[in-house]
Amino acid sequence: MLDNIILNEAEYARIEPELTLAAPRQVLPQSSRRCFSFSVVFSGVVTVFCLIVALYLCYMTAVCSFGCKSLASVSFLASESTRFILPKPAVRAIFRYQVDGAPHQFTERLSEQDENLLRRQGKIWVRVFKFAPDLDPYLELPNNETNVAADVSLLAAIVWGGLSMMFWMSPIINRMREKRLVSEGIPTRGIVVGKTTTGGPPRRYILNFQYRVSTPEKTKIYDCDANVDSFDYISIRLGDSHTILFDPKSPSSSVVYDYSLFRAAPAPETL
Repeated sequence: MLDNIILNEAEYARIEPELTLAAPRQVLPQSSRRCFSFSVVFSGVVTVFCLIVALYLCYMTAVCSFGCKSLASVSFLASESTRFILPKPAVRAIFRYQVDGAPHQFTERLSEQDENLLRRQGKIWVRVFKFAPDLDPYLELPNNETNVAADVSLLAAIVWGGLSMMFWMSPIINRMREKRLVSEGIPTRGIVVGKTTTGGPPRRYILNFQYRVSTPEKTKIYDCDANVDSFDYISIRLGDSHTILFDPKSPSSSVVYDYSLFRAAPAPETL
């Protein structure tokens, strides 16, 4: 569609004055889009929590699969109430074991089934890492996960942590990319060539742009999308033009200036 639209010199002259400043330009955040920062922080906190859980699962499954075994003696402490809505008695046990001749111990709250089993046996095998013998040993109880299940859990934890990190980093990387483009990108005019929506909730409104980049060798057309609100989606027409900033080293990397998260600071004399 861009081939059927020719931008004249007056249209190119509509590029915002602050974008005519030499790069790198001073960049300011868009006040109307500061809520994006809250979403990044919130998703970051949730993802960090998920990664901590995933790392703990990785450690426990690694101990279960590769930790050295040591026979531990068991002694029991007085019953206590668990801190739940409906308190119930619980027993804490002390496990004493040796790693390379050095004594170690840790305490663990036990279920009624595990308590009865350990009172009969008096001893139990524990698995620990020699480099961290006091760090949350693994008890080889009958109702604990098998080694096969531990390996599957380890793989799932790694995949989950990786996907969570990608989900968190995606908006941050996009934010850094837009800031760099507003600071150093080359301005040009782009044409609205399409409108699309995606199912929600929340429903997303997207404007599809095309812009032309000319080099001594050739002229090439690139595509660019921008998320907008419902008002802009309705009011903006096909064929309307907007300023687009693209990376001269990679022209396909671009952002629509009016809908970016940042603005270029005005020239000093216009302040």
